[in-house]
Amino acid sequence: MPAPTISLLPATPNRSTPSTFSDRMDAFLAAFPTFRTEANALGTYLDNLAITVGVVGFGGGAVDYEGDVDDQTLPSGFYFVRIASTGVKPDNTSFGFMNVSRRQSGSRASQVWASDNGKQYVRIYIETEWTAWREVFNQASILGTVSQTAGVPTGAVIQRGSNGNGTFVRFADGTQFCSRLITSSDAAGVTWTFPSAFFTSPTAIHGVVQSNILSCLTLDAAPTATACTFSVRDNVNARRGNSVRISAIGIWF
Repeated sequence: MPAPTISLLPATPNRSTPSTFSDRMDAFLAAFPTFRTEANALGTYLDNLAITVGVVGFGGGAVDYEGDVDDQTLPSGFYFVRIASTGVKPDNTSFGFMNVSRRQSGSRASQVWASDNGKQYVRIYIETEWTAWREVFNQASILGTVSQTAGVPTGAVIQRGSNGNGTFVRFADGTQFCSRLITSSDAAGVTWTFPSAFFTSPTAIHGVVQSNILSCLTLDAAPTATACTFSVRDNVNARRGNSVRISAIGIWF
């Protein structure tokens, strides 16, 4: 509902111009009933907008809510959504604090959800439907297990892990790094099984030989998504047994 308006009053009468005084006075007085009606309507409108302490969580504790969280007409305010509430909630949550901001017309609304595990989510209502809940990352959630569905990230931003085959780092965009300090052989190629499998064979593999100058890492065969076989060879193409910091980069989805 738009705010009521107040019409401009007619020109005020002035005793210094007696020729127009009577006509202006009559018009001025005649405008007062309309002015009163419009002023009262504006006062009522402003009263309805006034925030009462404690109502919908403003100035007090969050209001307990057991209704439908999908109700786009829910007034702006701070709510504690209880387990009994209905509607679409963020993944793996059944209750939490919800901050609602809503346009007067109801055509737009936003909800910000805070759960007990420190995670936050947000979604927007536009005209006829809600968007999906999206997690707002912070110090409590940026690190964890990355995941995806149809190429859309659904987990943490960065995942780090290690095992007997080395260490790996995965990113939400699909990038993966693997590394390990490993010893080559002067008799045959050495197979390195990646600590975390790639989606396809890595796009790059490189190594830094820890000793012996004029030596470099060479691949004995094309790498797969799970392993590579390599040798360290010197400047006369002889295999060397050296410690090597080997790394691979590719994608995990």
